[in-house]
Amino acid sequence: MKHNYTMICQFASSGCNYPDSECSGACHSGPAEIRKARIDAGLTQKQAAIVCRVDLRTWCRWESGQSTMPAGLWELFTLKTVDRWRELEKSPV
Repeated sequence: MKHNYTMICQFASSGCNYPDSECSGACHSGPAEIRKARIDAGLTQKQAAIVCRVDLRTWCRWESGQSTMPAGLWELFTLKTVDRWRELEKSPV
C-alpha cells in the first residue's frame, strides 16, 4: 500500500510521522495533557521526570509548553503510569 505523505500530520513537531488521514492522535501530548496525566498518576513533577529518565527542568518545560515532549517519551510515560494503576487495581484492599 503506497502512502501519500504530502500532507504530514499537523503535529509533526511532536514526532508524528503519519499522514493526516492516518494519524490517530495518540502521539500528541500538549502541556495540558502532560500535566493531567501526571496528576492522574498521582506523581510530582520530579517523580514523573524520573519515570521518563529526564531532568526535572525538562519535565517542567514540557508541562509549561516551552518545549515539546517527544512522542516516544509520552508513550513511555503513559504506558508506565497506566500499568502502575492496573497493578494497584488488582491488589486486594
